[in-house]
Amino acid sequence: IHTSVLPAEVMSFLAVKPGMRVIDGTLGGGGHTRLLAEAVGPAGLVIAIDRDPVAIDRGAAGLRSAYQRFLDGACSRSGDTSTPRWFGGYAFLVAAEMFVKDHDARAADAYTQSIAQFANSAASNPGFADSANHFAVFAHTGLALLQHQAGDDKSAVDHLLAARTLRPASMTESDGLGRKPQAVLDRIAGELAAAGKQDLASQLTKPQ
Repeated sequence: IHTSVLPAEVMSFLAVKPGMRVIDGTLGGGGHTRLLAEAVGPAGLVIAIDRDPVAIDRGAAGLRSAYQRFLDGACSRSGDTSTPRWFGGYAFLVAAEMFVKDHDARAADAYTQSIAQFANSAASNPGFADSANHFAVFAHTGLALLQHQAGDDKSAVDHLLAARTLRPASMTESDGLGRKPQAVLDRIAGELAAAGKQDLASQLTKPQ
């Protein structure tokens, strides 16, 4: 069990206020990071780093459950689910792209979580829909690419079609890894056609 060192003293010394942006240079077990996140609130930002990959994995696991508790509590207190869900979707999207760069198998789950959070945000407040759908396009596309690489081409096509339907204008924008959804769609369509999977390829190439 991880126990943070002098948590009250540390937080008192730092005097973190709501809305602040904070960098935690030693994520470790995530204890101080969680306290910092609670202090800055939904309007703030905490970036936690650590040179030890084991510490990152351990700390992220603890923060994930803490974040879900925070999310549920924020939604319950304010009645606003769209704002925290949007930030949740974006956080999972950033995590997914980091996992992709590190060739970490957790990328697919992070993309899936991102899609769900953005969908919830868009459904609960139409004012968030355009922004939520924009980033959801990147999550659908990233997940589609992973599924295609894993041989699950049917699911990959489904996610690419969902991306194109959600917000067509975002198909030519770049995600955090510099990939354009339309280019990914064209690439996968070409590879499917070359593999003799014309039925799937045609779903991606036919006009909307």
